[in-house]
Amino acid sequence: MRRLVYLPFQASAQGLLCDGVSVQSIVDRVGTPAYVYSAQAIRHAYQAIDTAFADSGYRMQALLVEVVANPAFRVVGDPQ
Repeated sequence: MRRLVYLPFQASAQGLLCDGVSVQSIVDRVGTPAYVYSAQAIRHAYQAIDTAFADSGYRMQALLVEVVANPAFRVVGDPQ
């Protein structure tokens, strides 16, 4: 069965990984609390939404306007 949702976090012998990067290494570098986002999961979700609305005339740029209100704007880049 095809998985519809990308699972960015995986357990491994090195501990928890996100897109192949050790979460512990992120914590060691930036401390806690830390919000860890998967670039691959964001891209996958964006492509899925874009594909779903491809024939509707809806533009993904409208979604990006909503992202600007997200306090985690570094995920998509500084909106300014």
